Amino acid sequence: MSKKTNFYVPKWLLATMLILTVVAVFLQFFPKSVESPLSELKNQPLVKVRELSGRELALGTILYPGTTDNSPSSSNKTTLKTTDSSDGVIGIYSQDLYNRYPANKLTLDNQIKSEALDQKAIVLTSTGKSEKIIVIAWAGKDGLTSIEIEKHTL
Repeated sequence: MSKKTNFYVPKWLLATMLILTVVAVFLQFFPKSVESPLSELKNQPLVKVRELSGRELALGTILYPGTTDNSPSSSNKTTLKTTDSSDGVIGIYSQDLYNRYPANKLTLDNQIKSEALDQKAIVLTSTGKSEKIIVIAWAGKDGLTSIEIEKHTL
C-alpha cells in the first residue's frame, strides 16, 4: 500500500498569492509608459535646420509640411490640420525646436482638450531666455490632427 502525503499550505500564503495574482491581472489593463521623444533627442547630435521664412518667423518654428496657415502674417499664433498622427507631429516639432534652439528647455506634457477625440492633447514647450514656443497637437473628431502653435516673447 502506498502512503499518501498531504501537502499543507498556510491560508495566509494562499491569500497573498491570490491577491498578487489579482493585482497583476488588474495592472495589465493600464497602458505601459512610452518613452518620450525628448529622451531620444538627448543622445543625438545637433542638425543644421533650414532658415525660417515668412510666416514661420512670427511663430519661431516651421509650418508643418502639407498644412495651410490662414492666420494673419503678424500673428504669433496659428492652428493647422494634418492627416498625420499627433505623436508624429510632436516628433517633428521636438526635432525642429531641439535643433533650432539647443539652449532652450524642452518639456512634454498632456492637456485636456474638449475638441480632441480622446479629450487629450500633447503639449510641447520650448522655453528660452527671450521666448517661449508652445506646440499643442491632438487628434480631432473630424479625423484630422490639429496643431496649435503659439510664440510668446518673455
